[in-house]
Amino acid sequence: MTGYEADIWFGLFAPAKTPQATIGALNSAVNKALADTEVQQKMRSQFYDPRPGAADEFAAFVKNEITKCGRTIREANIKAD
Repeated sequence: MTGYEADIWFGLFAPAKTPQATIGALNSAVNKALADTEVQQKMRSQFYDPRPGAADEFAAFVKNEITKCGRTIREANIKAD
């Protein structure tokens, strides 16, 4: 489809109202794991691209993906059966 792109991505989510300290601890642990050379090699061998980052950056990315997908659904007039 012209002008359309799609990526597959995975992320870690927590329930709404999870304390910010908990989010920070989880984010720190995930980033530490993703910084490990062995983890990176294993992920890349399975065609994953590990991307550590801040929780608020991921939240902004997800919000953008929702907006982008919503626009595509409306423009294509996609309906659930």
